[in-house]
Amino acid sequence: MKKVQKILMALAFCSLSVVSVACSSKDDKNKTTTTDNKDNSKKEEKGTKVDSSEFLQKYTEAIKTVKSSKAVVEKKQTVNGENGTSVSTVTMDMAMSDNPTIIKIYRTSLSSGNKKTENEQYITDSTIYSQHYKTKEWSKATFEALRKLNDGRRDLVNYKNALEFLTTVKDNLTVIQKGSTYEVTYSGNDSSLGDLISKVLIYIDKSAEKLLKQVKSTNFEYKFIVDAKTFLPTEFYIKAKYDYYEKGQKVDGLGMIEEISAKYSDVNKVEAITIPENVQNAKDADPNLPSLP
Repeated sequence: MKKVQKILMALAFCSLSVVSVACSSKDDKNKTTTTDNKDNSKKEEKGTKVDSSEFLQKYTEAIKTVKSSKAVVEKKQTVNGENGTSVSTVTMDMAMSDNPTIIKIYRTSLSSGNKKTENEQYITDSTIYSQHYKTKEWSKATFEALRKLNDGRRDLVNYKNALEFLTTVKDNLTVIQKGSTYEVTYSGNDSSLGDLISKVLIYIDKSAEKLLKQVKSTNFEYKFIVDAKTFLPTEFYIKAKYDYYEKGQKVDGLGMIEEISAKYSDVNKVEAITIPENVQNAKDADPNLPSLP
């Protein structure tokens, strides 16, 4: 069990977090019943149920109008084991401009002991420019393996991944209009959705690939908030729960939760992104070396 725990903890980029839970006494609840009821009535606003097929048609058409945008995407990994809980995060601050299409990414990783790494990337239709997270040296690449990884990162900011998340389980979506927004939710363990979530997790953090081969999903849930006028998402949250397996057997007490969140802004308002000259003149990356994070 200790060996398994070491493997799991080594694979994960971890940082400790503390969750504070606020509690109130029974007497306080009795004194504030009226206020609580008012607050709950707002939180539990039912809204109007919308046909998911009709909604997806309008959503699909809406994302075709997106030429530029910004997104902040975060992946949070929580590993639960006999030695406690560890947490790691990867955050990508992304911007996309048009004509030509260029994606700029500022990537931050926070692991155990608050160890922080940072690097930048530029992605064009033909080339990926990456800054090494340690040396800060730039390199450029066009070979397929790295191209595929970074094309996936591109889809995080241009709304294509968001569309995939919705269409993969389109028959099991719940779409509710609440005032100026649509709330789109799903809960279940659809294998196709699981494959897509795994793919996106690897797009964000390549190190997740090995760990995902040692776990099996138990439940997925997500919530998308979509603007009712534009039919474009403003934010989404995805939570995936996993059990850990070794040699085909579930290991009791070990598990993992992956969370992906994104917030979008500045749709069709991003000014043209310029790649600095020193970045354009960077050396060619070695295709035989491990891909950058």
